[in-house]
Amino acid sequence: MSTTTVEALCAINPESIGVGTSPAFVFDYIDISSVDRGTIDWATVLKVTLANAPSRARWIVRDRDVLLCTVRPGLKAHARIQDRGARATVASTGFAVLRPKRPSDSGFVFHQLFSDQVAAQLRAFEVGSNYPAVNERDVRRLCVHCPDPEERSHIAAVLDLVDAAIEKTVTVSAKLKRVRAGLLHDLVTNGPDASRARPLKAVAAVRFSSVDKRSNYGERSVRLCNYTDVYNNTYITADMPYMRATATHAEIDRFGLRMGDVIITKDSETPDDIGVPAVVDSTAPDMVCGYHLALLRPDRDQLDPLFLAMQLKHPRLARYFGRQANGTTRYGLSSRAIEQAPILHLSVPEQKRRSDVLREHDRVAVRVAVELQKLRSIKSGLMNDLLSGRVLVPESVVAGATA
Repeated sequence: MSTTTVEALCAINPESIGVGTSPAFVFDYIDISSVDRGTIDWATVLKVTLANAPSRARWIVRDRDVLLCTVRPGLKAHARIQDRGARATVASTGFAVLRPKRPSDSGFVFHQLFSDQVAAQLRAFEVGSNYPAVNERDVRRLCVHCPDPEERSHIAAVLDLVDAAIEKTVTVSAKLKRVRAGLLHDLVTNGPDASRARPLKAVAAVRFSSVDKRSNYGERSVRLCNYTDVYNNTYITADMPYMRATATHAEIDRFGLRMGDVIITKDSETPDDIGVPAVVDSTAPDMVCGYHLALLRPDRDQLDPLFLAMQLKHPRLARYFGRQANGTTRYGLSSRAIEQAPILHLSVPEQKRRSDVLREHDRVAVRVAVELQKLRSIKSGLMNDLLSGRVLVPESVVAGATA
């Protein structure tokens, strides 16, 4: 297996701002905070003059340069400079600038920085505890797999292709999230009788669970639906990874989850995180609502569960819960505050029609999320194989990647 050092492939920090540079010199300044795992957020990159630039603004960068983040390198805030043309751009000394000696190696060097092999070396080279960092000498001796130039170009082309697919899918996912926010507003606030409201207790039972993860008095082991399960998921399902706890038979009877239940967060460190809902979409006999949650059981003749969750997600209810929250270091809602939450009145068929619109949107979003995870898994596997030299890029793939 052919290997080489980063220094053999690249010039390290080849250009810096000279001592005679005018204080009026204007440039875009790339700081570590503007970079996240290969992506530069140009909207946060400041345009500054040398006179008011931070002292760390030193390395001049050009197209095809690669930035290796040397401060907390485990965060992988590495990046590649592309499409800057003649625009003056300067990077922080928190990066090492790698300028490939063969310009066509830019993509290959960039992807190598995210390989397991390079990550392991950077961890070994780190010094310091609060702000672990790697010095320039160690950057120069980083060792990478190095096939012939043609194969390096093929590897970069394949990984760039997967990155492009990932970027497009991320864009679609972000757009779906924005559309969902608009749907929530329109589906809840528009239509006949949308201005009429009644207290939640008139259309749903409200229960505060007593089952905690620290419980050791219970008679039966259960899967505990806790704060993070609700906060991170729109729908609660039986196949989610749950925390284990114990509960009495009486608690299981009272707080066991049923299809169509709605769970909300009833306490949190910040009032903004209170009242976040999730709908129980599938269940099992041992699934129980946890202590930091309120279990809402809608009267299905009056209230559709997803429509209830849609309302609880609306800013109108978020503002209501924020006003009702009490506490200093931790905020909470009383059962009365939740029971008095104003729920808009619509006919059940109309509620279900609106819920179906949101559910179909969520199905599309789930498919996109699954596709994104699949693409990321594919890239991870390709990186492990191609950047280590275990596998060569097949000719059929080369044709597709370079077409």
